[in-house]
This record gives sequence, structure tokens and C-alpha cells, in this order.
Amino acid sequence: MLQGVRTDVSIPFRNVYSALLRRDPIETEKIIPELAESWTVSQDGLTYTFVIRKGALWHDGQPVTTKDVEFSLTRMKFPPKGVSSPRGQSLLQGVVSIKALDDSRVELKLDQPSSSFLGRIATDWVVIVPKHTTEKHGDLKQIVNGSGPFKFVRYTSGVSVELTKNKDYFASGRPFVDNVILYILPDAGTSFAALRTGRVLMSTLGSRAATDAQIRITQKELADKITVERYQSFSRYLVRPNLQVKPWDDARVREALNLAINRQEFVKLTLLGIEGGYFHPNTKWGLPLSDLTTRPGWRQPKDQDVAAAKKLLTDAGYNKETNIPLLCRRGADCEIYATTLKSQLEPIGFKTTVTPMEGPVLEDRMAKGEFSLVLHALGVGLDDPDSIIFEQHVSNAPRNYGKYKDPEIDAWAKEQSRTLDENKRRELVRKIDERLMSVHESPSLLWLDYVRLYWKNVRGIRHGPGIYTDENLEYVWLAK
Repeated sequence: MLQGVRTDVSIPFRNVYSALLRRDPIETEKIIPELAESWTVSQDGLTYTFVIRKGALWHDGQPVTTKDVEFSLTRMKFPPKGVSSPRGQSLLQGVVSIKALDDSRVELKLDQPSSSFLGRIATDWVVIVPKHTTEKHGDLKQIVNGSGPFKFVRYTSGVSVELTKNKDYFASGRPFVDNVILYILPDAGTSFAALRTGRVLMSTLGSRAATDAQIRITQKELADKITVERYQSFSRYLVRPNLQVKPWDDARVREALNLAINRQEFVKLTLLGIEGGYFHPNTKWGLPLSDLTTRPGWRQPKDQDVAAAKKLLTDAGYNKETNIPLLCRRGADCEIYATTLKSQLEPIGFKTTVTPMEGPVLEDRMAKGEFSLVLHALGVGLDDPDSIIFEQHVSNAPRNYGKYKDPEIDAWAKEQSRTLDENKRRELVRKIDERLMSVHESPSLLWLDYVRLYWKNVRGIRHGPGIYTDENLEYVWLAK
């Protein structure tokens, strides 16, 4: 039996549901079929036609149909009233129509050609759900009925999620293990103790898979038993001002905020931290660190930046101590970062009050614009500018919580998305990056790599680049 230390939404449910496409488990840059057996693209790049696999079944025994695909993608792209779909809307950016042509084909039309479209839908967020189950129950919060390699057995609140092998899975011979139990162990010490004693065999993915101290212990004392795997997460920790409220409606105040941040201090807080701007610095899209370190807000020592920040605040009329309410997600990482940010803002005259909140509550507050300043993390589905720009930075982006609007960025975003020449596309992305950095829309604190820890008898672990790409367990097997 394979067991996980903690659970993330994407782990259990990417194993229960299937997507149209997925990343190749070995060559992760390659996109391969899943529920779609094949696809064609029209000459003008505007029409994608997917041939849906025959013989795929929902876990209740009913066949997966083209109507299910049409229903699922439509619900993600054009969510009904009361349904929030920030990931789906951004990943399906540019889709104008979704139609089941017959019992084997589904057609998607785009408003313009896209260099990233197939990569965007080959992620763990764009899964297909059963139309009949969703319509009967109103949503899928209580009923789990997928077509993936594992069937949902039960969720024990605060304890575990249990899955079992789907013997009717369309990929014959997989999965290789009979059962999966993902234990919910919020306490880092308890979860690591369970892993190092072999009571569980694998940690979850993400920033909470292991603390720095636990990584060091594993590498020093358990290297012959447990693998420590580090990989890019495409997750950025940032501080987001609400441009609709004072003092953040003034660009000078946002610039002062950016100048006060000491990125190097944040990177020192974790083994996995990386300095970077609005795009990951270790990818072809991001500004390299060598470019950033000479800029105000990044350079060392900080004396010059702090003095400049104080002058900006005086010029903006904030020459006395200013109270700044700062929200953050409850949990060790965000709370530590918030405390560090608070200490960095004090020298420029900001008196910061930190209020931790549970993740869903914080997301709701941000979505409603009920905040002044928020420290939070955003992870994107894939290493492509479209995934970042259309989810976070264009005027109508579902996660543009600060309500920054810039017609030029909107135009550049569309232009880079339809540009097939990679060098020209990089030039446009650089324009967007430089503009965001100049207006301090949501200053970066750090990017964070992730780790996964697992016993060496756990074989066949596969995941694509990032944390939301092909995060499934159907290839996993246990060596004796």
C-alpha cells in the first residue's frame, strides 16, 4: 500500500479524474493523449478538434462521452453563477466556443492562434467531469465519480483520503498498486516522524513536504533509504497592494514598498528560495538574477533604498507613521515571511499589523477586494507566460486581486500569446515584466522550489514540470 504524508487537492483528484491531454511521464515537454486519442489543428490555428477515446468509463460504469467533455470545459471557461473558476478561465484563455460535433469529436475554437494552448489544457486543473453526476447533484463536492486510474473510497475528515485501483481503467495494466492512502498530518514533526519510520512511504508535494531541518536530516542520516527530490514549482511569494484603496493608489507608495523589501533576507529563510521577478528567473522567460541585483529594491546594501523610500513617502504625504494591515495565509511559511516583511517596513515608517487567515477565507477576501496589503503565494500550472499573465496580470484576470489595469499590458499579452517565434515572444514578455516591475503591481519576495521525499523502494514516481502537471500515481510501484 502506498501512503502519503499529507494531501493536496491535486494529488487525490488528479488520480480520480482524467484530462484530455497529459505530459509524457518521461519527456515532460512532450504532450500525449489521455481521454483524447488524437487531435488536429486547423491551418489558421483557430480550431482544435479532439477525437475522444472510446471505451473510457466513469467509475459508476457509464461511458465517457463528448457531451461530458463539452460540459466540463464549458463549465470551467464560462462558469455558471455562483461557481468560481479562476484556474479554468485562465487556462482556457482565448477559447470562444466548445462543441461536441458528434459521438467521437469535440471542437474548440479560439479567438486567435496560441503557442501555449495544448500545454495549458495538459495540466491537472483541466480535468473532465461527468455531466450526469454534476447535473444531478449540483456540484461534485459530495460525490466523486471520475474516469482515472483510481476510484475514490472515502474521505475521513482531518484524517485521510483513500483510493483504490480502477480495474476498468482505459490504460490496460495500470495502475500498478491496489490502494493509496493519503494521510492528513498538518503537524510537520508528526508527518516527518511517520515518514522516517516507514509508516508512510512518500511525502506530499509542495512547500510543506519537509522543513529545511528535515531535508538536512534526511540528506545526512537517511540518504541510503529516502530520496530527496527537488524541482521547480513555479510558485511565487509576493506582496500584493490593493490599488483601489489608499495608500496603494499612489505609485510612489508602491515604489517605497518595493524599495523596503530585502529579497536576500527572504531567500535566507529557506533552502529552497530563489530571487526573481514576475517570471521564474531560472526559465527562459524570467529576468536573470544578474540583471536584478543592480536594481533599486534588489541591490545591497539597503541604506540607499530605505532613504529613497522615506523620501517617496514624504513626497506622497505620508511623512508620519502609517498603519498598514497585512493579511497572510495561516501556516508557518507565510507567517514567518509576514513577520520578516513587517520588520523590513518599519524603517520607512510603516507600522504593520499582521493578521493570519485560513487559505479559503483569505482567497475570498482577496476576490472581494476586502484587503489593503496581502502576502501570499501563487503557483501556476505550467512554465509559460500565458499561465501567469492571463491568470494574474491582465485587466480582467481572475487573480488580479489588486485590480491593476493597463491597456498596453492587455495588448502585449494577446500579441505574445499568438506569436509563434520564441525570440519575438520573449521580447514581448520582457516588456510586460519591465512594466509590472516599474509600477510595482505585486512585488516579488522570492520564488520557491519544492521537494518530495520518498522511500527508495517507491518506484515509478512521475510528475511534469511544476506542481500541477501530471501529478498522478498510476505508474508507481513498490519494490520488495
